[in-house]
Amino acid sequence: MTIVHTPIQVLSYNNVIGALFHLLHGKRWDVPRIEGYSERVIPRFISEDYRVHFRISKDMFDTIHEEIEPKLIFEHRGGNEQITPRKQLLLFLCYMANNETFRELGQYFGVGKSTAHVCIARVWEAFCEIFLDIIQWPSLQRQDELSREIQLLHMLPNIIGAIDGTHIRLSSCLSNDNDYYNRKGFPSMQLQLVVDNTLKILDVYSGWPGCTHDARVLRNSSLCRRAEGGELFWTT
Repeated sequence: MTIVHTPIQVLSYNNVIGALFHLLHGKRWDVPRIEGYSERVIPRFISEDYRVHFRISKDMFDTIHEEIEPKLIFEHRGGNEQITPRKQLLLFLCYMANNETFRELGQYFGVGKSTAHVCIARVWEAFCEIFLDIIQWPSLQRQDELSREIQLLHMLPNIIGAIDGTHIRLSSCLSNDNDYYNRKGFPSMQLQLVVDNTLKILDVYSGWPGCTHDARVLRNSSLCRRAEGGELFWTT
């Protein structure tokens, strides 16, 4: 009789827990992820790196973080370490700027896909709460200042900003409505913006299907109604 000696594999505690978890749930206990990206790598970014990765400057990020931080602190109910407001905001901006998948975001920031989704939803809700405090139509005094600045720079009198429409690309038509296909051939939603001479957003209006003409969007906006009602502009 031949005795065959096989090596004995010593499993660590984590390996045992991982194996049991996989048998019970069909999932891995510990998925390898990139560690320290938001804690050690991003803090070394200069302002230009922020623009490349998040489409905003470092100063703008710090301003947003200061404004939104209190709204991203939540009651921690145990489990993994609580995600800081800064990390939540970085994750949200990475998603918005690069259209990354939840899987990719989880790899970058060392969180699960479901956690990435929760972070994005939480930050979006916080942005919606402060929306009306950030995007505001200029006061009559500020309109006068803007008019003078633009006239000095561009020799155009009685101008306080610029208005235009653009398209928010959609992955598919909402409710299979072909009206969302714009003249460029892809599904989208209309977005109307008004900005001042520094590109600060003064008014935003969205929701119309991509095929809608800019003039129709304007006519149906609250901006148009308020302007025709004499509620928006200063008079000389």
